[in-house]
Amino acid sequence: MKQIGCKIIPIVEGFCYKPPVGCFGYASVFLVKDENKNILFDTGAYCVRKEIINLLKKVHIDCVVISHLHFDHCSNLDLFKNSDTKILLSKLEFKSYFKNKYKDNDLFNYFDYIYQYLNLKFVKDNEQISPNCTIIFTPGHSIGHISLKIQDKEKTYLLCGDAIKSKKEKKHLNKNTNAYDYNLAVNTRKDILKRYKYILYGHDCYKKKLKIRRF
Repeated sequence: MKQIGCKIIPIVEGFCYKPPVGCFGYASVFLVKDENKNILFDTGAYCVRKEIINLLKKVHIDCVVISHLHFDHCSNLDLFKNSDTKILLSKLEFKSYFKNKYKDNDLFNYFDYIYQYLNLKFVKDNEQISPNCTIIFTPGHSIGHISLKIQDKEKTYLLCGDAIKSKKEKKHLNKNTNAYDYNLAVNTRKDILKRYKYILYGHDCYKKKLKIRRF
């Protein structure tokens, strides 16, 4: 079988804005084409639904990695109801959702109704889901937050969701930005920066396709 290599393609460029009162933003959504497998990292907020629908008309998604269950990262999960697409999620995040759904206003409340119609699969830390892609646990922002490591012969990329939201947040590691566990979030950020040079954030802009050479 011919190996077609690996690409990271930004489908939605994330945005984050902190007004005087409240907050506003939507998350980045990435398509990872790893050899013959299509992986979607997060499904975004409802306001980017059109972009996700347009993508699904062109590409069959083999699995969706959900970094965490905040509404701006997974509001379009219902597009995968009764589908063979695997929805990959931390079991800790799943359990935490039901424990905190009446306390955390950022949670995607509709998940309560649709999860039983999804092809859910709980993943473990360092679980390889395709030839070049591995799940990495990055807790703190939420207790069960996960990221996606993409390994290249020369470079290692990390799609880190809200573990580090943006380049701006990278410069202020000790700033509390709506973390479930402040100390854990700070330690996770430091660990990410120590281990990974090429980081794709959950609320930042990416203007080009990111091509990764095969091994």
